[in-house]
Amino acid sequence: MSDSDDAFASRHTPTPFSLNSARLCSGFTIDAISVATGIAPRRLWSIEQGADPTDEETECLRILFREQLAYIVERSALLR
Repeated sequence: MSDSDDAFASRHTPTPFSLNSARLCSGFTIDAISVATGIAPRRLWSIEQGADPTDEETECLRILFREQLAYIVERSALLR
């Protein structure tokens, strides 16, 4: 996946809707993302509304959604 395809690419602040889009596409709730990343639900909501995430928060979110995308692709291949 190139940086241009990654909503949470390094040195790139997500747009206000990047987290929302990724969350909706993955089917994850704010609470599930909070448990998986350790980021407080209120903080995730703030990021979703446009607050700048820290570098650590960005990396946690990138890892979570990258792994979810890999899982979806793998499952799709198995179902073919």
